[in-house]
Amino acid sequence: CVCNSLEANCSGRSLVSVPALASLPEGTHTLFLANNRLSSLPVSAFANLSTLETLDLSNNYLDNLPSRLFRKLSNLSDLSLRNNSLTILDRELFRGLTQLRRLDLSLNGLGAVPLGLLDELQGLTWLSLAGNRLHALERATFEPLVNLQHLELGMNPW
Repeated sequence: CVCNSLEANCSGRSLVSVPALASLPEGTHTLFLANNRLSSLPVSAFANLSTLETLDLSNNYLDNLPSRLFRKLSNLSDLSLRNNSLTILDRELFRGLTQLRRLDLSLNGLGAVPLGLLDELQGLTWLSLAGNRLHALERATFEPLVNLQHLELGMNPW
């Protein structure tokens, strides 16, 4: 990875597993892991990165995420899971991400958004679920998102 005091760029390195992130500079705010070959992540992958504000996991092969994967990332404001192979998300996945403002779940294979998944994301202003396999959504899915300004739902088989 290429690191400076606030940013670690591990993008486009054909990674099949997450590198030892414990060695990242303390106080790292941004972590780019896009354009790799990641298909899974250990539940402790981001445990030591509590200062992280931006996490980009786009363009990988992620198909299943542990329910507590992001639990230590209380400062996270921007999360991209765009263009992976996610078909289902655990309703606890985003628990504790109260600072999240932007969430990109586009271009996956999501067939549903579990009720409760977005409940703690009241600060979310931007959400993309475009390009998935969504046929219907419960109105209650979006009720907690009182600050949402931008919602992308296109390219789904409604």
